[in-house]
Amino acid sequence: MSLAVTILHIIGASLWIGGLVALLIAHKGMDKDSIRRTALASTAGLALILVTGLINAGKYGGPDAWFQMGTTPGRVGEKLISWLIAAAAGGYAFHKLPSQQDSPRAQALLVVALLASLGALALGVMLTRGA
Repeated sequence: MSLAVTILHIIGASLWIGGLVALLIAHKGMDKDSIRRTALASTAGLALILVTGLINAGKYGGPDAWFQMGTTPGRVGEKLISWLIAAAAGGYAFHKLPSQQDSPRAQALLVVALLASLGALALGVMLTRGA
C-alpha cells in the first residue's frame, strides 16, 4: 500500500510541477483552452499530492507532531505550508492566465508556486531520509 501511495504522490508532483513549468515557459504561445487544460491537469496533480501526502504523513504521527518545526515529523507541517503557498499562488495564476496571458502578476505567481513546490520536494527528500 505504501509504495503505491508513494508512486501516486510522485505522479501527482510530476503533473503539478510539469504543468507549472509548461505554463511558465509556453503560456504566451498557448490558446485559452490549452492553458485551461494544462491548469486542470496540474490542479488534479496538486489534489493527488494532498491526498497521498496526508496518507503518507500518518507514518510521522498526527497533526500535533507535524507542526513541531525543525523535527523530522515537523517536515510534514513544513510541506503542508509549502503546499498551501503553491496551491494559492498557482490557483490564482491559473485563474488569471487564460484571460490575461501577459499578466506579470500571474507569471510571478507561477514562479512562486514553482519555488514553493520545489521547496516541498526538498522537504520530502529530507523527510524520507530522516533529516
